[in-house]
Amino acid sequence: MNNNLSILWKKSFTFFAIIIFPALLTITAILIYFNVTLKTSAANNTVSAAKQEVVQKQIGYILRVYEKDGKRYLSFDAVKFLRGEEAVSAAKKDGNAIFEDGEYSVLDDYYIVNENKELKDYAIENSAALSLLGFMVSTDGNDIENRIIDYETFKSAVNNKNYPKLCYIYLKGNTITKVESQYVP
Repeated sequence: MNNNLSILWKKSFTFFAIIIFPALLTITAILIYFNVTLKTSAANNTVSAAKQEVVQKQIGYILRVYEKDGKRYLSFDAVKFLRGEEAVSAAKKDGNAIFEDGEYSVLDDYYIVNENKELKDYAIENSAALSLLGFMVSTDGNDIENRIIDYETFKSAVNNKNYPKLCYIYLKGNTITKVESQYVP
């Protein structure tokens, strides 16, 4: 009887060593692979979601800043701000290029195209970084650096109709997260 137990134990051990142990290792490897894959997939989905919320940059004229239902908004007229050969080509197309000494050019090496004068209103995030050129918010008429300002100063300067406010807006979805002025001579 003792001999039968020994043979049974050897057969069980052999069965375990040849069949069960490799199967357990395979199952463990598969589970680890799927766990890593799921974590990688989740990380990629997070990156994809972040990419979907990538901040978009547009340039145009900010014409008005206002509040409605407790939220801040601005009215924006998107344009194309072109430089170099693109600017010259667009100005030629519009009949506004300067022809001098056998060459076409544009004044100050930029040209603004406003194909669609439709205004779009965007919400302004409460924590948005707002900046305008120094001369737009102070008495220093020579200050052409962007200066970070608070919302009330921004609103007051934009709603002052003395000159257009050509700015870049940065959007996350349809909400403005940042505004920067573009200097034009």
